[in-house]
Amino acid sequence: DDKKFINHEYNDLIAELNLLIKGSSCFQAFSYDQAIFYLLKKKSCSKFYNIWPIGSKKNQEIYIDELKVNNPKYILTEGPLKFYNPYTRYPHIKKFLDKEYSLYKNIHSWKILKKNN
Repeated sequence: DDKKFINHEYNDLIAELNLLIKGSSCFQAFSYDQAIFYLLKKKSCSKFYNIWPIGSKKNQEIYIDELKVNNPKYILTEGPLKFYNPYTRYPHIKKFLDKEYSLYKNIHSWKILKKNN
């Protein structure tokens, strides 16, 4: 059982996300937390499950196109892993998320965004 190996903050997040994404074929995280896919037992809605190597404007556009196709209702952002701020590093993705998603809920250091209607 994964709960034995992760802290209560992750357990809180996993419980909330499992309720939100029940029935979804994929999940999207715009954070440096790659373990979330394993813990949720869901694949990423983008080939960029690890956002670190996205880099270029072209790759940001690919990421955005994949989000448009897979249309995740919720996207996880931020969290305890702090590297280079992804909103600063990937301005095209930030612009897309700001337009298409709104803050749904804060859970500890994470933010859950929800697709605008």
